[in-house]
Amino acid sequence: MTDRLLKGCFTGLILSLFTAGIAEAAPNIWSSEFQQQWWEYTIHSPKNKIKIAIGCMGEVNENADDEDEGEGEEIHRNLYVYADGEDLIEKEHANKVEYYKNEEENTRDGYDQVEFYIDGKLYTFDTEMKDNLIEIPTEYKSTGLAWTEFLEKLQKATKIEVFFAEEKIGELNPREDSLKNLKDITTTCASVY
Repeated sequence: MTDRLLKGCFTGLILSLFTAGIAEAAPNIWSSEFQQQWWEYTIHSPKNKIKIAIGCMGEVNENADDEDEGEGEEIHRNLYVYADGEDLIEKEHANKVEYYKNEEENTRDGYDQVEFYIDGKLYTFDTEMKDNLIEIPTEYKSTGLAWTEFLEKLQKATKIEVFFAEEKIGELNPREDSLKNLKDITTTCASVY
């Protein structure tokens, strides 16, 4: 009985490792997942040189009265960027915090920006962050409209160049057949504005 149990556990372990490898093995393919009221859209380049993830929680209720504003579920629009397997924003934040400790300053100025160059247009996001992510304030007109345009461009993009601190850190070339996984992103990650 013990041998059967060990063989079963070993087989399960091998299968889970194999399927996990498959899930991460396909570069330049958009994937989407929904769990616990959270949508996540991810893509990575070969060898995980660069990976971006967009996470969204909460739907915008266009039929809500102005009186209801601020009530109900929270709405979050977040952007994560990884370079060479490291969370780029977390790493940059730690470097800045260490810098300010050394300089005895208590300021958050001087954060670098993450930029996405898509179809001749540059989209810039400030890396001043909360909990290792870039939180997109989509309730304001300028950032809300830019966020919507960014999502619309992603739905069609076959080349995304990513820059950080004015240096190119990677390029993604989404497969055209994977763009269908972004078909609902403008709804599930809609701007509040």
